[in-house]
Amino acid sequence: MDTPELDRRRDELRYQGLKENLAKLGVEVSFANGLRESTPWLVNIWKKGEQVSTIEQIRYIVNHATKNRAILLTDPELLVRLEESYWSPSLRAPATLNADAPKILQQLCERDLKIGLICNTGRGPGRALRELMRREGVLDYFDATIFSDEVGYGKPDTRIFLTTAKMLRLQPRDILHVGDNIENEERGAQRAGMKTLLFDYEVPSGFREQPSLLVLTRASDSNTAVKPDGRIKSLGEILNFIY
Repeated sequence: MDTPELDRRRDELRYQGLKENLAKLGVEVSFANGLRESTPWLVNIWKKGEQVSTIEQIRYIVNHATKNRAILLTDPELLVRLEESYWSPSLRAPATLNADAPKILQQLCERDLKIGLICNTGRGPGRALRELMRREGVLDYFDATIFSDEVGYGKPDTRIFLTTAKMLRLQPRDILHVGDNIENEERGAQRAGMKTLLFDYEVPSGFREQPSLLVLTRASDSNTAVKPDGRIKSLGEILNFIY
Protein backbone atom coordinates (compact mmCIF):
# COMPACT_ATOMS: atom_id res chain seq x y z
CA MET A 1 0.00 0.00 0.00
CA ASP A 2 1.86 3.03 -1.30
CA THR A 3 1.69 6.74 -0.50
CA PRO A 4 2.59 9.80 -2.60
CA GLU A 5 5.22 10.73 -0.01
CA LEU A 6 7.01 7.39 -0.30
CA ASP A 7 6.73 7.49 -4.09
CA ARG A 8 8.38 10.94 -4.19
CA ARG A 9 11.06 9.84 -1.72
CA ARG A 10 12.01 6.91 -3.97
CA ASP A 11 12.30 9.28 -6.94
CA GLU A 12 14.51 11.61 -4.89
CA LEU A 13 16.79 8.70 -4.00
CA ARG A 14 16.95 7.70 -7.69
CA TYR A 15 17.89 11.29 -8.64
CA GLN A 16 20.69 11.30 -6.08
CA GLY A 17 22.07 7.88 -6.95
CA LEU A 18 22.10 8.38 -10.72
CA LYS A 19 23.53 11.89 -10.40
CA GLU A 20 26.34 10.83 -8.05
CA ASN A 21 27.40 7.92 -10.24
CA LEU A 22 27.38 9.91 -13.49
CA ALA A 23 29.27 12.75 -11.81
CA LYS A 24 32.18 10.32 -11.58
CA LEU A 25 32.25 10.47 -15.40
CA GLY A 26 32.25 14.25 -15.27
CA VAL A 27 28.58 14.37 -16.35
CA GLU A 28 26.44 16.85 -14.40
CA VAL A 29 22.71 16.55 -15.13
CA SER A 30 19.33 17.01 -13.48
CA PHE A 31 17.17 13.91 -13.70
CA ALA A 32 13.80 15.45 -12.85
CA ASN A 33 12.67 15.72 -16.47
CA GLY A 34 14.13 12.38 -17.46
CA LEU A 35 12.29 10.49 -14.73
CA ARG A 36 9.07 12.41 -15.33
CA GLU A 37 9.13 11.73 -19.07
CA SER A 38 9.92 8.06 -18.54
CA THR A 39 6.66 7.47 -16.68
CA PRO A 40 4.16 7.65 -19.59
CA TRP A 41 6.70 5.92 -21.85
CA LEU A 42 6.89 2.96 -19.47
CA VAL A 43 3.13 2.81 -18.89
CA ASN A 44 2.42 2.58 -22.63
CA ILE A 45 4.87 -0.32 -22.93
CA TRP A 46 3.60 -2.14 -19.83
CA LYS A 47 -0.01 -1.88 -20.95
CA LYS A 48 0.89 -4.24 -23.79
CA GLY A 49 2.52 -6.69 -21.41
CA GLU A 50 5.98 -5.87 -22.73
CA GLN A 51 9.01 -5.29 -20.53
CA VAL A 52 11.80 -2.74 -20.30
CA SER A 53 14.98 -3.77 -18.51
CA THR A 54 16.40 -1.61 -15.73
CA ILE A 55 19.34 -0.64 -17.92
CA GLU A 56 17.01 0.36 -20.79
CA GLN A 57 15.04 2.53 -18.39
CA ILE A 58 18.23 4.19 -17.15
CA ARG A 59 19.44 4.85 -20.71
CA TYR A 60 16.10 6.47 -21.58
CA ILE A 61 16.20 8.70 -18.49
CA VAL A 62 19.83 9.71 -19.04
CA ASN A 63 19.19 10.56 -22.72
CA HIS A 64 16.27 12.81 -21.80
CA ALA A 65 18.05 14.35 -18.85
CA THR A 66 21.00 15.28 -21.07
CA LYS A 67 18.82 16.32 -24.03
CA ASN A 68 20.10 13.30 -26.01
CA ARG A 69 23.76 14.31 -25.62
CA ALA A 70 25.74 11.16 -26.40
CA ILE A 71 26.79 9.45 -23.16
CA LEU A 72 28.12 5.91 -23.44
CA LEU A 73 27.03 3.67 -20.59
CA THR A 74 29.25 0.69 -21.23
CA ASP A 75 31.51 0.29 -18.21
CA PRO A 76 30.30 -2.87 -16.38
CA GLU A 77 31.07 -1.53 -12.90
CA LEU A 78 29.29 1.76 -13.62
CA LEU A 79 26.25 -0.08 -14.97
CA VAL A 80 26.05 -2.18 -11.79
CA ARG A 81 26.21 0.98 -9.64
CA LEU A 82 23.61 2.77 -11.78
CA GLU A 83 21.26 -0.21 -11.61
CA GLU A 84 21.57 -0.47 -7.84
CA SER A 85 20.97 3.25 -7.35
CA TYR A 86 17.88 2.96 -9.54
CA TRP A 87 16.15 0.00 -7.87
CA SER A 88 17.47 0.13 -4.29
CA PRO A 89 15.01 2.89 -3.27
CA SER A 90 12.27 0.25 -3.40
CA LEU A 91 13.95 -1.25 -0.33
CA ARG A 92 15.11 2.01 1.26
CA ALA A 93 11.68 3.68 1.09
CA PRO A 94 9.34 0.71 0.62
CA ALA A 95 5.58 0.70 0.31
CA THR A 96 3.92 -0.72 3.41
CA LEU A 97 2.38 -4.17 3.62
CA ASN A 98 -1.42 -4.29 3.63
CA ALA A 99 -2.31 -4.85 7.29
CA ASP A 100 -4.73 -7.67 6.44
CA ALA A 101 -2.23 -9.63 4.34
CA PRO A 102 -0.46 -11.84 6.94
CA LYS A 103 -3.69 -12.99 8.56
CA ILE A 104 -5.44 -13.71 5.25
CA LEU A 105 -2.42 -15.54 3.82
CA GLN A 106 -2.24 -17.66 6.96
CA GLN A 107 -5.94 -18.54 6.73
CA LEU A 108 -5.62 -19.46 3.07
CA CYS A 109 -2.67 -21.72 3.87
CA GLU A 110 -4.68 -23.38 6.65
CA ARG A 111 -7.27 -24.30 4.01
CA ASP A 112 -4.51 -26.08 2.06
CA LEU A 113 -4.85 -23.67 -0.86
CA LYS A 114 -1.95 -22.94 -3.17
CA ILE A 115 -1.01 -19.26 -3.37
CA GLY A 116 0.83 -17.58 -6.23
CA LEU A 117 2.00 -14.03 -6.82
CA ILE A 118 2.06 -12.40 -10.26
CA CYS A 119 3.84 -9.05 -10.29
CA ASN A 120 4.70 -6.45 -12.92
CA THR A 121 7.97 -5.20 -11.49
CA GLY A 122 8.05 -1.60 -12.73
CA ARG A 123 11.24 0.26 -11.79
CA GLY A 124 12.65 -2.51 -9.60
CA PRO A 125 13.60 -6.16 -10.23
CA GLY A 126 11.84 -9.19 -8.82
CA ARG A 127 14.77 -9.98 -6.53
CA ALA A 128 14.24 -6.67 -4.70
CA LEU A 129 10.54 -7.34 -4.24
CA ARG A 130 11.22 -10.86 -2.96
CA GLU A 131 13.59 -9.35 -0.42
CA LEU A 132 10.90 -6.90 0.64
CA MET A 133 8.42 -9.75 1.05
CA ARG A 134 10.98 -11.69 3.07
CA ARG A 135 11.52 -8.70 5.39
CA GLU A 136 7.77 -8.42 5.89
CA GLY A 137 7.56 -12.12 6.77
CA VAL A 138 5.16 -13.14 3.97
CA LEU A 139 7.38 -14.69 1.28
CA ASP A 140 7.05 -18.24 2.60
CA TYR A 141 3.27 -18.19 2.23
CA PHE A 142 3.63 -18.30 -1.57
CA ASP A 143 4.03 -21.50 -3.57
CA ALA A 144 5.12 -19.49 -6.62
CA THR A 145 6.28 -15.92 -7.22
CA ILE A 146 6.38 -14.75 -10.83
CA PHE A 147 7.92 -11.38 -11.70
CA SER A 148 7.64 -9.86 -15.15
CA ASP A 149 11.31 -8.89 -15.47
CA GLU A 150 12.31 -12.52 -14.90
CA VAL A 151 9.97 -14.13 -17.44
CA GLY A 152 10.12 -11.36 -20.06
CA TYR A 153 6.42 -10.50 -20.20
CA GLY A 154 3.87 -9.05 -17.81
CA LYS A 155 0.19 -8.47 -17.19
CA PRO A 156 -2.07 -8.32 -19.21
CA ASP A 157 -0.17 -10.84 -21.40
CA THR A 158 -1.90 -14.18 -20.80
CA ARG A 159 1.44 -15.98 -20.74
CA ILE A 160 2.30 -14.72 -17.26
CA PHE A 161 -1.01 -16.07 -15.91
CA LEU A 162 -0.59 -19.42 -17.66
CA THR A 163 3.01 -19.64 -16.43
CA THR A 164 1.74 -19.17 -12.89
CA ALA A 165 -0.90 -21.88 -13.31
CA LYS A 166 1.75 -24.27 -14.60
CA MET A 167 4.07 -23.50 -11.66
CA LEU A 168 1.22 -24.12 -9.23
CA ARG A 169 0.26 -27.32 -11.13
CA LEU A 170 -3.31 -26.09 -11.45
CA GLN A 171 -5.72 -25.54 -14.31
CA PRO A 172 -6.54 -21.83 -14.87
CA ARG A 173 -10.25 -22.57 -14.30
CA ASP A 174 -9.37 -23.65 -10.74
CA ILE A 175 -7.66 -20.34 -9.89
CA LEU A 176 -9.18 -17.18 -8.39
CA HIS A 177 -7.11 -14.17 -9.37
CA VAL A 178 -7.21 -11.15 -7.05
CA GLY A 179 -5.98 -7.89 -8.57
CA ASP A 180 -6.41 -4.14 -8.19
CA ASN A 181 -6.30 -3.12 -11.86
CA ILE A 182 -9.11 -4.12 -14.21
CA GLU A 183 -7.33 -3.56 -17.52
CA ASN A 184 -3.92 -5.01 -16.68
CA GLU A 185 -4.88 -7.77 -14.27
CA GLU A 186 -8.51 -8.81 -14.50
CA ARG A 187 -8.58 -8.71 -18.30
CA GLY A 188 -5.44 -10.83 -18.59
CA ALA A 189 -6.60 -13.31 -15.95
CA GLN A 190 -10.00 -13.74 -17.60
CA ARG A 191 -8.41 -14.35 -21.00
CA ALA A 192 -6.23 -17.00 -19.39
CA GLY A 193 -9.39 -18.74 -18.09
CA MET A 194 -9.27 -17.70 -14.42
CA LYS A 195 -12.01 -16.35 -12.18
CA THR A 196 -11.34 -12.76 -11.13
CA LEU A 197 -11.81 -10.69 -8.01
CA LEU A 198 -11.17 -6.92 -8.08
CA PHE A 199 -9.60 -5.34 -5.00
CA ASP A 200 -11.32 -2.00 -5.52
CA TYR A 201 -9.70 0.57 -3.27
CA GLU A 202 -9.33 4.32 -3.64
CA VAL A 203 -6.00 5.57 -4.97
CA PRO A 204 -4.59 8.22 -2.56
CA SER A 205 -5.46 11.66 -3.93
CA GLY A 206 -1.84 12.84 -3.77
CA PHE A 207 -0.94 10.49 -6.62
CA ARG A 208 -3.16 12.47 -8.96
CA GLU A 209 -1.06 15.61 -8.56
CA GLN A 210 1.77 14.17 -10.64
CA PRO A 211 2.03 11.63 -13.49
CA SER A 212 2.55 8.64 -11.21
CA LEU A 213 2.73 5.06 -12.47
CA LEU A 214 -0.14 4.09 -10.16
CA VAL A 215 -2.57 6.60 -11.65
CA LEU A 216 -1.53 6.19 -15.29
CA THR A 217 -1.88 2.40 -15.20
CA ARG A 218 -5.47 2.86 -14.05
CA ALA A 219 -6.34 5.64 -16.47
CA SER A 220 -8.55 3.47 -18.69
CA ASP A 221 -10.29 1.50 -15.92
CA SER A 222 -13.36 3.76 -15.87
CA ASN A 223 -14.08 2.98 -19.54
CA THR A 224 -13.36 -0.72 -19.46
CA ALA A 225 -15.77 -3.39 -20.64
CA VAL A 226 -14.14 -5.99 -18.39
CA LYS A 227 -16.43 -7.30 -15.63
CA PRO A 228 -14.74 -9.08 -12.72
CA ASP A 229 -16.54 -11.98 -11.07
CA GLY A 230 -16.56 -10.10 -7.78
CA ARG A 231 -15.36 -6.96 -6.03
CA ILE A 232 -13.88 -6.44 -2.58
CA LYS A 233 -12.88 -3.41 -0.54
CA SER A 234 -10.55 -5.27 1.84
CA LEU A 235 -8.40 -8.39 1.54
CA GLY A 236 -10.40 -10.01 4.35
CA GLU A 237 -13.35 -10.34 1.98
CA ILE A 238 -11.42 -12.84 -0.16
CA LEU A 239 -12.52 -15.63 2.18
CA ASN A 240 -16.15 -15.00 1.20
CA PHE A 241 -15.32 -16.15 -2.35
CA ILE A 242 -13.43 -19.32 -1.39
CA TYR A 243 -15.53 -22.48 -1.14
